Amino acid sequence: MVKKIKTKWQHVTIEASELLDPSKPFTPPDWALAIRGVPFYAFDDYNYLQGQAGNGKSFTMGIYEAVILGAEFGELKYVGKREKPKILHVDTEQSEGNVQLHGRRVYHLAGWEQGSDHRDQYRTLMLRETPSPSDRLAKIIKYCYEYRPDFLFLDGMLDIVEGMNKEEDCNQVISEIGALASVLKMCTIGICHENPSNPKAKDNDGPPKPAGHIGSYSQRKGSAGQGTSKTLDGTNATFKVTPKKVRNKDYEGWCFGIKDVPIVIDGKIYDIGIPYWIGEDFQQQEDDAPDDAETESFITLTNVDTDKNFYIEVSA
Repeated sequence: MVKKIKTKWQHVTIEASELLDPSKPFTPPDWALAIRGVPFYAFDDYNYLQGQAGNGKSFTMGIYEAVILGAEFGELKYVGKREKPKILHVDTEQSEGNVQLHGRRVYHLAGWEQGSDHRDQYRTLMLRETPSPSDRLAKIIKYCYEYRPDFLFLDGMLDIVEGMNKEEDCNQVISEIGALASVLKMCTIGICHENPSNPKAKDNDGPPKPAGHIGSYSQRKGSAGQGTSKTLDGTNATFKVTPKKVRNKDYEGWCFGIKDVPIVIDGKIYDIGIPYWIGEDFQQQEDDAPDDAETESFITLTNVDTDKNFYIEVSA
């Protein structure tokens, strides 16, 4: 006796595009970013970036955004074929002041004038005040169809899923983000958090685990992934980015540091942490910081609401 399949399949239709045509010309991966000549993130895919809180995930994302927009940053390169690529940066948890600081860093690295309007290439969607995770996801999808970005940076994935520990919810979100990347031909990079290390945990011998099933499904279904970590030498922090999941040639990780750059905002001085390239050495040296980070003249920012609180991220 044949058992009945529970899945309701009678109502679905198989589209012609869902059947692979073996005679169709081969389409190689459309690479977007590379390190030392080795590509690691591609268009048409969902990719992830994971790490514990304060370990440089958002800084790394900002570096990638700046490189895509033309910044020179060590051995990182934008290798995409699309001219003037468009970026949509989505922040789901930070205050407006912190989101502004992220954009200031990107502008600085890209060589753009602070306060200038580059929304033809770089836009930011702030969804902290949208309380429902499902509404956040819906807004992201809607705006992607309207703006048609080449890159979608999602900071962070935990805030767009209703149940972070419900496998069905997490699988659905990752599937929708992956489908969105495929349909709109985007390179999508989502930030996933790692659980803090617990020295008393019995299974603490292994690598840090992602927070919730949304991180686990990112690892399973993401095309490629990287992780961030931090080491301290006194008050100097060095951040390392290492491959977690590779679908192309393996590559070595890379490191960066952060140097405070004084910037004047409507007459007030704020030290904004600007990343700089270190390379493969995980031990930060003070001399590695570029001279312009120490002696840079003040830059006046325009179109800034001075009633907002600006928070400076301090690595400690």
